[in-house]
Amino acid sequence: PSVVLYSAASDPTLCAQRGSKVTILRRQDLATLYVEDVARVL
Repeated sequence: PSVVLYSAASDPTLCAQRGSKVTILRRQDLATLYVEDVARVL
């Protein structure tokens, strides 16, 4: 399993990893992404 983090600087539709065990978290600014947000999808 993978959790991949993206900010507004990247477009996951162009460069995101693919697969049934990939979760993408995207925030405008990664500074607003909290550990709890990531832990929730693990």
